[in-house]
Amino acid sequence: MAMAQPLTPLTPPARTPPTPAWLRSSWNPLRITDTRLHPQLLLMAKLVVIGLVLKGYWHTLPDVFAPLLPVMDALPEPWFYRSLKALFAIAATGLMFNRAVRTNCIIIGCVFLAATLSSRVYYRNAKFFVALLFILTGLQERGKEPFLIWWQLALMYFGAGLNKLTEPDWRSGHFFDYYLGALRQSDLYTTLDPLLPQGYLAWTLCWSVITIEFTAAALLLFRRTRPTALWLAASLHAGAAILVADDYGIFLLAVLASYLSCLHWPDPQQAHLHTTRPNHWLHTYTRWLDHDQIFNPHPAPPPTPPTPNTDTDTPHTDDHTTTLTAHYQSHTWHNWRAAGACLLWTPAPYFLAAILLAATHGGPTNAAIVRSAGIITAAILAAAFLHTLHRHLRRPSS
Repeated sequence: MAMAQPLTPLTPPARTPPTPAWLRSSWNPLRITDTRLHPQLLLMAKLVVIGLVLKGYWHTLPDVFAPLLPVMDALPEPWFYRSLKALFAIAATGLMFNRAVRTNCIIIGCVFLAATLSSRVYYRNAKFFVALLFILTGLQERGKEPFLIWWQLALMYFGAGLNKLTEPDWRSGHFFDYYLGALRQSDLYTTLDPLLPQGYLAWTLCWSVITIEFTAAALLLFRRTRPTALWLAASLHAGAAILVADDYGIFLLAVLASYLSCLHWPDPQQAHLHTTRPNHWLHTYTRWLDHDQIFNPHPAPPPTPPTPNTDTDTPHTDDHTTTLTAHYQSHTWHNWRAAGACLLWTPAPYFLAAILLAATHGGPTNAAIVRSAGIITAAILAAAFLHTLHRHLRRPSS
């Protein structure tokens, strides 16, 4: 009779340290899933709240003075703006901590809508845009596409283009010549303007803005052309940030945050990360930054040979060059593009960008931050354009 072989003890696989409980809690302000809003819409709302707080908009909520609606003259003056401040503080706190997110969005929107209607002096287009953005976000049902926000963006760009088209100073180019040359004294504009025929640069800028706004408004109405619309609109705002070096209060942050409504956000554990070797950065990311647990990390499968006539985001790479791979649905990214996908679906970088953009108020520091943001945005847009062009050129002809 053969003797039984001794059992070899099994070595348990190495495990990633568990994520702290406070990071998994639904009260965590860095989490944006598991609410009645789409994650990207909740992130958008939180970014705008950060901007409103850091820029002091809730401190300057007005009392009733020359209201747009005469009936508002009957509101008690000391208590009106105090009530608006209290409502905003309660709703903003609840929103940041993921409590009754749709209701709190509607409350914040109504606060700024009431403030805008209560004072002609307080009225600004950016504040009215923010009010409608929050109200439409609160009316959005999860599971349905945010058409209302897309239509708001399309209507805003169409109205802006139409308003400029009816102004003689915009059609002639005199607006930018005065605004950038005399009023803002843009160093970039004053450097480039003498190199071209007189008035040509200002005329080109005016008509470029009008054309982009009308084009973006039309393209936002259709799913297939929406990314192109966002690229054009973001290019417009990036150029304005570089030339003017001003964020126009809350407007730049709010309009850029509203573009998140067009971003598809994965559900938790629906995206996958593969690594070919132990990667401490990956463990740190999944433990401390991926609070919503969007990515499911595990070792990479063995490399597979490339298949012909397959349209992928990146060329095939072998195990010696591919250290990080991200998968989501039918898309695959490698190395730095995989890291980009991680950042794209991580709220923390968006919060950091919003804080940097909103933390300063005027002055050289604010101008430098806004111009730097414009340059970074322009670089990202240029990279996206070149990547799209490269994929188009690589696509086999039928």
